[in-house]
Amino acid sequence: MAVLPFLNLSGDPAKEFFSDGVSEELLNDLANARNLRVAARTSSFAFKGKNEDIRKIAHALNVRSVLEGSGWRSRARLPPKRQHQAALLFRLRPVPVLGGARPL
Repeated sequence: MAVLPFLNLSGDPAKEFFSDGVSEELLNDLANARNLRVAARTSSFAFKGKNEDIRKIAHALNVRSVLEGSGWRSRARLPPKRQHQAALLFRLRPVPVLGGARPL
């Protein structure tokens, strides 16, 4: 499996760290799961900002599933106790194996 860098939908480039951080945390947690092989962060993050076909990414990383997502943070018009709101959207996409890809 691979965890791709999440897209920053906040509209603020300064908040890119939020999306990257969520991606890294998920990748680290999944990498610690038994019987789950996860592509390295360096390999997955090489696709950051690239609009590649998900099947090609899976083939390049030699994985059968890809987790991708997006996130944003907002402080606008929220009560003080809820000023640090975050939203995350993600999906796990099983990818058909292309010719030459080794099944797990």
